Amino acid sequence: MNKNRQDDINRLCLYIKELINNPQNASLDVHDYSEEFEVLIEGLTIIQEFILENESFVRSLARGELDVEYPSSYNKIAAPAKSLHTALSHLTWQAHCIAEGDYNQKVEFLGDFSKSFNRMIESLKESKKIEEREKALIKKRNDELQQSQSLIVELITLSKHKVVVLDFETDAFLFTNINVGEERMAKIQNVLSKSLCNEDHDIVQWEYTVTDELHKETFYTISSHYTMWSGRPAVAHLISDVTDEKLKEIEMSTYAYRDSLTGLYNRRYAMEVLEHYAENNKEFIVAFCDIDHLKYCNDVFGHEAGNQYIHEMAECLLDMPFEKDICRIGGDEFIIITLMTDYEFVEQSLLNAQEKLKSYPKPEGYINNKVFSFGLAKTNDNKTVKEVLSEADRLMYKQKLEKRVNRTI
Repeated sequence: MNKNRQDDINRLCLYIKELINNPQNASLDVHDYSEEFEVLIEGLTIIQEFILENESFVRSLARGELDVEYPSSYNKIAAPAKSLHTALSHLTWQAHCIAEGDYNQKVEFLGDFSKSFNRMIESLKESKKIEEREKALIKKRNDELQQSQSLIVELITLSKHKVVVLDFETDAFLFTNINVGEERMAKIQNVLSKSLCNEDHDIVQWEYTVTDELHKETFYTISSHYTMWSGRPAVAHLISDVTDEKLKEIEMSTYAYRDSLTGLYNRRYAMEVLEHYAENNKEFIVAFCDIDHLKYCNDVFGHEAGNQYIHEMAECLLDMPFEKDICRIGGDEFIIITLMTDYEFVEQSLLNAQEKLKSYPKPEGYINNKVFSFGLAKTNDNKTVKEVLSEADRLMYKQKLEKRVNRTI
């Protein structure tokens, strides 16, 4: 082999190494080599073009740029990247469908990613079902509230209004059908003079509450109309006593936070209190309590005996000597929330409540003690509300399990 030919082969080997390691900088000129290498050099040049084309294409995919020009159809090196581009484009389309609420998409071509993606879709689908159920429930409640409001409006319309007409400029009485003394009329005049009614607001509806010396509240709705009276600008106030309706609204609002069987607070109230405490960085203690053998009591002795058991449980918890909110969150489950920070005192109070519950009479033939299990958790800066509840729940089940193992109940 002559020296020139060997030099050409060596330089071609160096070029191939550079082509593999750094194709951007690899350089080859056919005129620098003898004629016998011309076909090989042309082939290597094409390979370099394909490699650079594929590298540019893959870099675009890595940046998430899918709207890029495809490598040439002759470039077989880019085939895997083209397949990846097709998969990513389809996945992007599916993600768009999911964003529009179509949760029937399923990915089956990306291995482990497909499993995670499909689990996410199933989770979104379930969340959507829950959201739709909640929307339906909210709509039902809104419809019921609207019906209640319509009934109240109709009752007010049919009721006899008290009427006071005041001069628009001086607030002097022009007319009233209220028969009270001068002192009371002066108070009424002072209240009504604060109405926002003016020539630009034909009707203003507002509320006013009167509290007497016995702290009894009377609620009024007032509809103030700008009008003319005997040729003078005036404001006509139509006053309705809506105390009964207002008290019903308050009762309904209170009922939303109460357990119907025990009168204790319910789960909704408990969650709102806990979130409020957490948002305001309050330290608090949570006790998770569960009545033991309530199902056995219900099944064997009837729900009346079971309800009695629940009432006795509530009495024992209410008697504990510290400020607290007691919430019945399920059939046999209770949550106690307190700003008391003395963990040992709260724990001892619960132990005392356990002993007290044992003292209540049992149905004839009832083989167990009346007792409950509890878990106690205290918040700190590092715990979320969910974590505090989980800890209390875990400790409650631990205590219940220990009783079963030791057969203490």
